[in-house]
Amino acid sequence: WTDETVTVTNSDMAKSDMMAGKGPNCLFIAWSENGSVYAHCLREDGTLGAPDVDSPDCIADDGTDGIELWGECYSIENTDTLDLSGNGLTGSISPEIGNLTNLIYLRLSINQFTGNIPSEIGNLTNLTYLSLLGNQLTGEIPSEIGNLTNLIGLYLSGNQLTGSIPPEIGNLTNLIYLSLRYNQLTGSIPPEIGNLTNLTYLNLRSNQLTGSIPSEIGNLTNLTQLYLYDNQLTGEIPPEIGNLTNLTWLSLSENQLTGEIPSEIGNLTNLIGLNLSYNELTGSIPPEIGNLTNLERLDLYNTQLTGSIPPEIGNLTNLIRLFLYDNNLTGEIPESICDLNINWSNNSIFNISNNQLCPPYPTCVEDYVGEQDTTNCEQVSIIDGTLPITYNLYNAYPNPFNPVTSLRYDLPKDGLVNITVYDMMGRAVKTLVNSSQTAGYKSIQWNATNNQGQQVSAGLYLYTIEAGDFRQTKKMVLLK
Repeated sequence: WTDETVTVTNSDMAKSDMMAGKGPNCLFIAWSENGSVYAHCLREDGTLGAPDVDSPDCIADDGTDGIELWGECYSIENTDTLDLSGNGLTGSISPEIGNLTNLIYLRLSINQFTGNIPSEIGNLTNLTYLSLLGNQLTGEIPSEIGNLTNLIGLYLSGNQLTGSIPPEIGNLTNLIYLSLRYNQLTGSIPPEIGNLTNLTYLNLRSNQLTGSIPSEIGNLTNLTQLYLYDNQLTGEIPPEIGNLTNLTWLSLSENQLTGEIPSEIGNLTNLIGLNLSYNELTGSIPPEIGNLTNLERLDLYNTQLTGSIPPEIGNLTNLIRLFLYDNNLTGEIPESICDLNINWSNNSIFNISNNQLCPPYPTCVEDYVGEQDTTNCEQVSIIDGTLPITYNLYNAYPNPFNPVTSLRYDLPKDGLVNITVYDMMGRAVKTLVNSSQTAGYKSIQWNATNNQGQQVSAGLYLYTIEAGDFRQTKKMVLLK
């Protein structure tokens, strides 16, 4: 047919390749004749002609009008669930998806979809679950996503989405789960996020979000898990974070947050994990940290915290990991730290090294405090008269090591000191100290070289201190 005019041949020519198939409101008939291909649409009333302009793509298996997507015909009226996850689908998501307005559940995750999320997705106002995670989708999150006010779960993580989080996301007040992690989202977290008061899970990690954490985050009092780490967030941690008393996991690490840790953090008594590491936080660890008696993991490393470790840390008897290393903590370690049930010798779960903590150290950690800058400690000890009572040689830290380890020792009085490293054959390898020293808390490093400045081989070594009548030997292992 041409321009809705049908030409029917009644020739006596032989016809071949006769084919028939279901079409929109008609039966397609096609054949070959005299080197040409003919096709007609046979309607129910027996007439031939072109399909209607407004007809559906296809007729679904249940006989209702359908939309063809990825080689299948889906009923517009009766399709309420569509799960094509992990099917290796490629190309873009067709805007035609927006015609399946009765969808309640849509899962297209873990495919290889590219291109934008079509704005027509906003037509699916009956959706309660939408997952497009694990694809290669690009472009911005369409503002029409805010039309999906019945959504309970929204998962767009693991794509290459850019642009800002649309403020319209605040319309999704029934959301319980929201995950936008592992994208390239920029801009700030919209304050409208605070409208999502039913949220229990919010994950925006591993994007390029900037600006401050909005105070409206404190409205999300049903949250149990909040992950904002690995972004470029700045400003202070809002004290409203203390409203989230149902939180079990809170991670704000790997940002550029400044200011002090708010004392309101002590309200989060259900926390199991708290990670504020890799920020630019200042000030001291608030004593209210001791209220978090359910805490199992406390990560405050690699920030700029100062002051002393609060004695209230001893209340955290459920801790299995404590990382306070790479800060500017000062003063003495409280004896209450020994109330914790931590394997002190395992530096993958306990590490307070690279601070300015002063001896004497509690007996439970004295061999495991790592490298400490005790320069100011010696000045304080002279002023306060707090010198070591006995000689002591501590375990090397780290141990095993490569290529440098630190050896700490205590001198209760002035005198000649010799510290020498030996191999297992008893041969002197390196003389680290051989001079008169004043009383105090001391340390020296060994860089795995001998007296000739040559690198030594891996293996077990002994180090011995001699000071007055005191002599003590310990072992260390050099790895290569």
